[in-house]
Amino acid sequence: KKQKKNQTKPPHHPHRKSKNYLRSTCTRIGVCCGLQPVDMAGAKIDKLIKQHTALLGEPHSRDSLLRALDGLDSVVPENSRTARQHLRGDIEARVLSVTSTFLNAFGKLNEKLEVVEGEVEAMSASCLEMTTRLHTARAETQQLIDQTAALQKDKEKLQTWSNVVTSFRDEYQLTSTERATLTGTQPIDASFFTAFDRVKIILESSSRLLRSSHQRAGLDVKEEMTTIREKAYERLHAWTQHACRCLTAETVDHSVLLNHAFRALKERPVLYQYSLAEYASARQAAVTRAFLDALTRGSVYGAKPIELHSHDPLRYVTDMLAWLHQQLASEYELMYQIFFKTASNTRQHALATLNEDDRSSVHQVLDTVFEKTCRLLKVRVEQVVSGEPPLVVLYKINNTFALYRSMSADFLTRSAELSVTLKELRQRALTAFHTALSISSNELLVNVEPPSVSLQPPRALIDTLDTLKEVLELKALAPQSPEDDQEGEEDDATTFNKILGAVLEPSLQMCALSASELPTADMAAFMVNCLYAIQSLLDLYDDTDSRVEMLQGQMEAHVETLIMQQALKLTERSGLESLFRSLQEYETMKAQQPEVATTLSEFPGMSEADVFRALAAFDQYLGSADLGLISQCDLLMSSRVRDTIRTKSVEMFCNSFKDLQQQCNHALSGYLTKPLVTRTPEQVKLLLQ
Repeated sequence: KKQKKNQTKPPHHPHRKSKNYLRSTCTRIGVCCGLQPVDMAGAKIDKLIKQHTALLGEPHSRDSLLRALDGLDSVVPENSRTARQHLRGDIEARVLSVTSTFLNAFGKLNEKLEVVEGEVEAMSASCLEMTTRLHTARAETQQLIDQTAALQKDKEKLQTWSNVVTSFRDEYQLTSTERATLTGTQPIDASFFTAFDRVKIILESSSRLLRSSHQRAGLDVKEEMTTIREKAYERLHAWTQHACRCLTAETVDHSVLLNHAFRALKERPVLYQYSLAEYASARQAAVTRAFLDALTRGSVYGAKPIELHSHDPLRYVTDMLAWLHQQLASEYELMYQIFFKTASNTRQHALATLNEDDRSSVHQVLDTVFEKTCRLLKVRVEQVVSGEPPLVVLYKINNTFALYRSMSADFLTRSAELSVTLKELRQRALTAFHTALSISSNELLVNVEPPSVSLQPPRALIDTLDTLKEVLELKALAPQSPEDDQEGEEDDATTFNKILGAVLEPSLQMCALSASELPTADMAAFMVNCLYAIQSLLDLYDDTDSRVEMLQGQMEAHVETLIMQQALKLTERSGLESLFRSLQEYETMKAQQPEVATTLSEFPGMSEADVFRALAAFDQYLGSADLGLISQCDLLMSSRVRDTIRTKSVEMFCNSFKDLQQQCNHALSGYLTKPLVTRTPEQVKLLLQ
């Protein structure tokens, strides 16, 4: 207790205490333990001191000692002599009490363990019995286990066969829904074509079976699928015909089902052709009704009826052809959507890759669709042509037919009904044009007007050339007919030459008749003006070279006449006319009578005095200001022709003057004055020009 109270004080190790202190301490302990002081003497005291010293000397025993003293403190209520004397007995009694308590507790535990042991022994006996029974049952059921294992193996085999049969059925058989879709009575939808494609796949797979060891199965599958496919084709053909009969509206929604149906029916050419015929018949009725509505009632988009413009032949015909061309393009696009459109191909690629059979089918269908509209068009165009429209209008109608026929070549063959109709109507318009042109040309020869004082082309020729100009402009803009389109009709060059001949020949005859009573120079000037007007028009267009050359030849002949007249005028006004005439007579005489020895100076009119007198008058003429042309040249429309006449007439006069100079200055001329003619032809030409 003192040590517990003094725990706050710094501890002191026991070995540092003196022996007296240890002895007194041991004495107290002995007294506490009930020992007499005399018993502590000798070896016992020393042994106790050693044990106490050893106990206190151990560094780890201090805490244990303190805990022991604390426990002892709970046992001894008070630190008295009596308590210390009975401490051992109290401790032993306490130990006995604790031991008794443990004994009682372990006795109960032992009883329970004995119960558990009995139950475990019973369980063990039961397990042994069960083991024995199991061994007996296993021995008895071994045969059943073997049978069960065999059945399990058979089950695995059957499961394998079931999987094989299921796979075979999935690959080579149709489901009940697919069979009902192909051969039932429900409406055809997208599932029909899915099942139909499935039949094709199964048939292709059955072909592989025929090449293997399972030929019997392949034959059975092929026979069954062929039967189903034929029933599906019959049902599909009936549905397609019914769907085609419903295509009687002007505009039709692009049916995906019809597209699938026609692509499927291509494998049955007979059914495909029947369906095409049904489609063509339905669309023919729709297009014919739409054309009649456009002619008489107008379109649903607000366009006026075409026949409201029947008073204007060109617009009337153009509107009808434009409607037909637009409808032709629409029908072509509709056929692409129904017959040839696929998810993988574009329109251009699909149309570019059509085979000959598909192209033939397209052309045949389009020909049938527009067959009745051709009759309606032909009747109305013939009424227009028979109404004798103006000449230029007829030619425009002809070009319009040529244009739309060339554009329809992208959709129709040349043997198609619509193409043939356009060709016939074009020929009809061209024939009417030639007839009207011939009548107009003949009228020129009936009423021939005399030339005006100005010698300009007559008004009738100007009007005819204006008409011809419009025709030539239309011809230049008209599309060229392909070579394979000219069978049985005149080509463009022949038609063009025929038009030029029908216009130019009567015009030239009319001009010649009009100028027949004029003097030579006036007639030549008048014809040059008329030919120049015609040539100026033809020079503006192609394919007129031959006509221009012909007109140029006729013009040159009349220009030569004017050149001669201009040269005669120069000769008369120059004063050398008598000398030129006498010199010409002298040369003629020398050519006919070369033996005559007459010199030029001795020939009448060629004396030296006559020559001097004529040359003096010529010099006076060259010095005058008036060296102009004849009056007819001033009336010419072409300045180039006037310049030509001036130049060539001066050249002709200078050639005559050169001949005069050479003859007069010749050594055998007989003239005394040498040289007699001093001016050179070059000087004269320069002065005259």
